[in-house]
Amino acid sequence: MKVRCKYSNYDDIIPPLDPDYQYGIPHYLKKGHEYIVYGFYVLKKDGKILYYIIDESESLDSYVSDLFEIVDSQLPVADWHLGIGTELNEVALDKISLIFCYEEFVKSREHFEGVLEHEAEHLERFWKWKEIVDRQYYTPEDEWEMVKADVDGVDITFKRNRRTGEYEDFKFV
Repeated sequence: MKVRCKYSNYDDIIPPLDPDYQYGIPHYLKKGHEYIVYGFYVLKKDGKILYYIIDESESLDSYVSDLFEIVDSQLPVADWHLGIGTELNEVALDKISLIFCYEEFVKSREHFEGVLEHEAEHLERFWKWKEIVDRQYYTPEDEWEMVKADVDGVDITFKRNRRTGEYEDFKFV
């Protein structure tokens, strides 16, 4: 899923956003910039949706959906999982009704907490998920990559499609 930032300041949101949702630092978002959604969750108390995105500071954070408009609503890979808040930590248990992300994030309390607390081993797994999701959103210009290989002692170059794995333009060097 891709979203575009409509507001980079909570004060600009109409109708005004409940102060309970004015956490996070929206100045790490750029108005008009598109972001990939790496997961999202729904809150119990009012059904608000929060997106997990990588903001301009290059860190994972959750932002209330009111800040964005949806550009592409498709979930790009088949590996998304639905979880119920009861599977998460005690804080989330009181707040989250549904969560969508990769399986380990949704089903492992330890991993969920580890990612949110920025623990290296858990963030490493999240960054792998990010890479999988990002591959689905290459623009046509960067969808193809140049590959150099040695096949039985012969150097060749070719283009490989990052999304489909197809090859073209084989050349012997």
